[in-house]
Amino acid sequence: MDMPVSYCSQREHGDHECNNKDERNDSEMLSTLSKEKGWRTEHLYQYKSFWFTSEAVEMVKRAQQYFKAQPTDILLATFPKSGTT
Repeated sequence: MDMPVSYCSQREHGDHECNNKDERNDSEMLSTLSKEKGWRTEHLYQYKSFWFTSEAVEMVKRAQQYFKAQPTDILLATFPKSGTT
């Protein structure tokens, strides 16, 4: 995913300030994380014991911030497709 994604809470929807605030917070947070030279990207950042690209860190952070699991939710997870077709 090469396109940056911006999220706002429903309360802030339509407020362009929330996008700028999120981008500033992301930049500040990335500067505090351990980083190493990446093999497919310039840098990888260590976030919560995993190595991510800067874009992936932002997406994980947004998912943790805005996703609210409900007692009736069902989460299905599978391995990516592998092999040949």
